[in-house]
Amino acid sequence: MRPQLRQTLATVGLVLVLVVAGGALLLLPRLTDTSSSQPTGTPSGTPSASPGPATGLPAPGTDAFDELLANAPTPAALKRTMGRRGMRQVSGPPPAHDLAVRVATFNLLGASHTIGPHRRKNYAVGIQRVPGQVAMLESKGVTVAGFQEFQRSQVQRFREVTRGQWALHPGMSQGPWLAENSVGWRKDTWQPVETHIIDIPYFAGHPRGMAYALLQHRQTGHRIWIANFHNPANIGGDFARFRAQAVQIEVALAKRLRATGIPVVFTGDMNDRSAFACPFTAGSGMHSADGTHTDAKGRCRTASRLEIDWILGSRQVTFSQFEVDNSSRGQRLTDHPLITATATLPAARNASKCTVRASTKGYLWFCPRKNAG
Repeated sequence: MRPQLRQTLATVGLVLVLVVAGGALLLLPRLTDTSSSQPTGTPSGTPSASPGPATGLPAPGTDAFDELLANAPTPAALKRTMGRRGMRQVSGPPPAHDLAVRVATFNLLGASHTIGPHRRKNYAVGIQRVPGQVAMLESKGVTVAGFQEFQRSQVQRFREVTRGQWALHPGMSQGPWLAENSVGWRKDTWQPVETHIIDIPYFAGHPRGMAYALLQHRQTGHRIWIANFHNPANIGGDFARFRAQAVQIEVALAKRLRATGIPVVFTGDMNDRSAFACPFTAGSGMHSADGTHTDAKGRCRTASRLEIDWILGSRQVTFSQFEVDNSSRGQRLTDHPLITATATLPAARNASKCTVRASTKGYLWFCPRKNAG
């Protein structure tokens, strides 16, 4: 073979090798990305009740799934059948592990209290205090909170400072009056299932809406009811009777929410110490993060030092790391402490006895009645 021909063939061979290698490099990232991507329509961190390999049942979108659902009962018929077996429908796979939740109650000192001729001295205006308040929440790792005296300008500034990472109910969605007493949660940690408003007697007995919501933990599926209240202070009169009426409404709500079997947490500035805690814990069966509770003999057991700001939970909620942080007062961020606690939500008891069944509308989960919720 002539030298010129050998050189030409060598050049062509080298070009072919480079083309093949380059194509492989172009394909490699695509193969890697595909193997680690989230299923379509399933947000990262969001629990899915759709059975698949873990349950041995066919996953949605497969022929086996379509065939199974074609012969499945309706949800109503399935619930009747499972009910006769002592089973109750639940929202999804039962949580297999306990979940520790950092909870706060925080009276932010309304912006209207720090402007005008009668403003609180030595306090900056509301929007200037918000960044420091947010920093305190972040330093405690709070993901669920009840806010009081949360006025329009403060809500708007809060959204800016947190870069939209928190959701508020009701926030400004129903006007500035209801925004003042909102529940809030980090959107990357919780998703709302239900949101509600309940009226209590406020100043001079006028009704004011207070917020409560059912939240679901995005990663574990744990659910929690969170409610927030601000009972009227003695401003413009002695409003003890209206606070007592508010407590009875709050007790009734607590009992109703507890009946769902889902853990319940109440937060709020109740403007009372033992006068609030003793009748509330006796009537609701709930206990405070500071240890205050009503024992089995009906005796009110209070902590050695009581605040007017409270975090309380239903029986299945256990509290730890309770803290009253008065640095919020020292920094002149508000005239209330930031109160935080870790609320531990329990794993479902006998989770192995829960089961999933197919209906014409998809898969439904059921647990023994005593474990449902």
